[in-house]
Formats: sequence, structure tokens, C-alpha cells
Amino acid sequence: MKTWEQIERDNEVAVSLQMMELQCQQVGAGYQRAAYLFGPPGIGKNFVLDEALILFKMRGHERVDANPANYREMLAAFEEAAGERPIVFDECDVIWSSTRMMQIINIATDPKRGRSRRVYQDVDVSAPFFVLTNLDLRDSTKWSKNLQHYGPPVFRRIPPSGVSTEASRRDLWEHSVGLALYHGLLDKARIEVWGVSREQPRALADRVQALKWFSEQRDNLSSVSPATLIAVAEALDASGDACRLKLDALLVPPRKRRAPLQDTTNWRSLLLGPQAVHAA
Repeated sequence: MKTWEQIERDNEVAVSLQMMELQCQQVGAGYQRAAYLFGPPGIGKNFVLDEALILFKMRGHERVDANPANYREMLAAFEEAAGERPIVFDECDVIWSSTRMMQIINIATDPKRGRSRRVYQDVDVSAPFFVLTNLDLRDSTKWSKNLQHYGPPVFRRIPPSGVSTEASRRDLWEHSVGLALYHGLLDKARIEVWGVSREQPRALADRVQALKWFSEQRDNLSSVSPATLIAVAEALDASGDACRLKLDALLVPPRKRRAPLQDTTNWRSLLLGPQAVHAA
């Protein structure tokens, strides 16, 4: 059984997210030019950006969101940022396989170049930026040829930070349910009435059911993450066939599924007064 403090200290996923947040804050404070954040979908890459982006907003610099498909679209984001606004390149695995995109990153983060020399095809690429990707940037065996060429010098300047694809399902599960218990991850349900979406408190019984299903199906989930746990709760907010279809969509194909785990955790007691996370 673990407290949230123990999870933050010992859990591989929680520790990795803390390092990601620290790297983002270094960019927000102006000590670092960029941050490369990696990890599976729904793990919380965008969440760790929040504080750093607040620092920019306090200085009057709103974020530029970009999902470039090629180097021209990447340059357009830098042009919009005008050397000041932070750029968030989200879900941008394509960057690591594009020669020109890697060249832009190489120029943008070269410490030997002054700001006036951080230019690519007449575009100022000196703006601070964040790259969010699902690709494990520490596992060179999965890198494209272009990343194998440009990656080592780029990452020597600014090491990537993230959650490894080798992170255990146990750690991913523990971090997710810890957020639910200690930070109210499942407290609010979103409902839609006459086309208007609103939040309302989620019943305790529904939160218990979501945690139990998530724990029992841990080895069968396509992805174990906080986002998946939220998706489980939202599926259970529905009823009948809609609920079953939504839950089934979160699982691996039937032929790959194992027998569900046996979960005897008293989630109701923990949600009412969480003192620890019981390992399912």
C-alpha cells in the first residue's frame, strides 16, 4: 500500500512526469531553448506543460499550437511565434523522420548561434518550443534514419524527457489510480443536455465501478493511462449497448485478452478517505 508521496518518490511514471515538468519549467524560465517530451497517449504530456505556459502568459506571450505535417508548416509556426511566443508541437512524430524539420531544430537549439543566426529560409526560428511525441526518444532502435543522424547532437544539448514505452503496466496503473484517489481525477462527469455540455459531480458508486473495471482489465487495456481511466468512467456513465461498446473499444482484440485480474480493493473506502493505494 502506498501513499501519494510514496508514489511520487518511487513510481517510475510519476518520477518521469516530474522530470518532464522540470524541463518545461526550464524553458518557461528562459534557461533552456526547448523541451522534448515523449510517452504513450494520455499519459499527461500536455498537463506537465501548464505551469511553463503560465510563465509565458504572464509575460504576455500566448502559445502557438502546431501539428506540422512538413517543414513548411513548422516554419509557419515559428513565423507566427515571432521569436517570442512558445510553440507547442503536439503529436509530432513526423518531426523525427524529416530531414528538414530536424535541421530546423538543430539550428534553433545551436548554442553557438546568436539569435540573429537562428534562421532557416529567412524565417526566425529562435522562439522557445516544446515537442510532444509518442515515440520513445531514448530508444534509438526505434529511431528513423534521419533521427539517428541528427538526434545524438540535438539530444546532447537538451536531453529528451518522458515515460518509456517499457514502463510497466503496474506503474502506469498505480500512477493513474493514484491521481483518481488523491487528485479527484474521476470526480466530475461531463453530460450533454440539448447540445450544451456541462460538468456535474460523478457518483461515488460510479467512480468505484470505474476503478474496479480499470484494475481488473489492466492487462487487457490497449493503453494504461490516466486518460484511459477517464474514458472508462465516461463509458460507464453511459448505459446498455453504448457502455459495452465504449468499454470494448479500450481493450486489445479478443484473441489477445487474458483472464481479468482479481480485484478485491475497497475503492469506496479509499475514495472516501484515501490513505493509500492498494496494489490490485
